[in-house]
Amino acid sequence: MVIPSPARGLITRYALCAFRALELRDIARIDFRLDQKQYPPYHRYQPSCRLSPCYSDLPILYRLNGGNYSKLVRIILKEALARYGVRLK
Repeated sequence: MVIPSPARGLITRYALCAFRALELRDIARIDFRLDQKQYPPYHRYQPSCRLSPCYSDLPILYRLNGGNYSKLVRIILKEALARYGVRLK
């Protein structure tokens, strides 16, 4: 399913607002469903999404957009450790 451009923008804004309002950290999965008018009124969130390189959404989507699993895990760890003043080389 191709998401129409206006709905994509709303989903991006709503997801970021929910992530910040719920004080989530690092990664979370926020799902939306479009209604008949292609408006995203429904969402749910999972503060800890799975990271299996074979069947989890985030690693698969990251890979489909040109990234690799090792880089994804490194980014997540780097951000989490930075909150505690630890630098990852």
